[in-house]
Amino acid sequence: GDGDGDGDGDGDGDGDGDGDGDGDGDGDGCPGDMVQVGGQAFIDYCIDATEVTAADYQGFLDGSPSTAGQAAECSSNLDFGPRMDGGTDATCNPGVYDPVSRPDHPVTCVDWCDARAYCASVGKRLCGNYKASGGPLATNQVDDWTFAEHFNACSASGTSNYPWGSSSAIANCVTNAFDGSTGVQGTDQPQPVMSAPLCEGATPGVFDASGNVREWENACSGSNCSARGGSFLTTFSSQECDDNQLIDRFTADWATGFRCCANL
Repeated sequence: GDGDGDGDGDGDGDGDGDGDGDGDGDGDGCPGDMVQVGGQAFIDYCIDATEVTAADYQGFLDGSPSTAGQAAECSSNLDFGPRMDGGTDATCNPGVYDPVSRPDHPVTCVDWCDARAYCASVGKRLCGNYKASGGPLATNQVDDWTFAEHFNACSASGTSNYPWGSSSAIANCVTNAFDGSTGVQGTDQPQPVMSAPLCEGATPGVFDASGNVREWENACSGSNCSARGGSFLTTFSSQECDDNQLIDRFTADWATGFRCCANL
């Protein structure tokens, strides 16, 4: 008898037997779509196991979210829908965002403000500085595992160069070599999340931390924000966990998506 009334003996009352109270049975304290990650100074947090998918994002849009109340830097963002007018580089065209036919593909053609709003709507946030409860990363902290949530998870606290370890491999993640041919070709495109099973392991359960689509982070300098991890268009060298670019926060293209983090 553990006194919680659910009959599983773990004392948390959720009936899954793991003792953490979140109901997903894995014992880590994070929601079932997230993975617990350990940081420096015994600070743990949660990170999405995969990039946010088109189906996930459509659920957000189906709730008719209001664009009011955004942070000042996002006040001109009047529509959370993915761009279908070509976007920043003419890649965001009808069919790129298709939550019915391509529900498990990462959502793309969304800007930094869209990503920020989605994460907040599901009780999460963009990945940032775990020592500041996910607050913004300073420029000198973006590639420092002792601060950066995404980089820390990808590199297993700085011990791995790549999401799977420290040995180089051409096509473990979804880059332009994933189809077996290097260089950008017409066949290169985002893949359903978790399509590259070797692009995982440094932090078990975290997939596509490099490649597939680069991911917005809570790390901005002026009007530019960090997009982490390379994409299906970049070379295999972009699989390194420290790969990131500063791009305008209102960039919307086929190669950029996001995942969320949360406090534990």
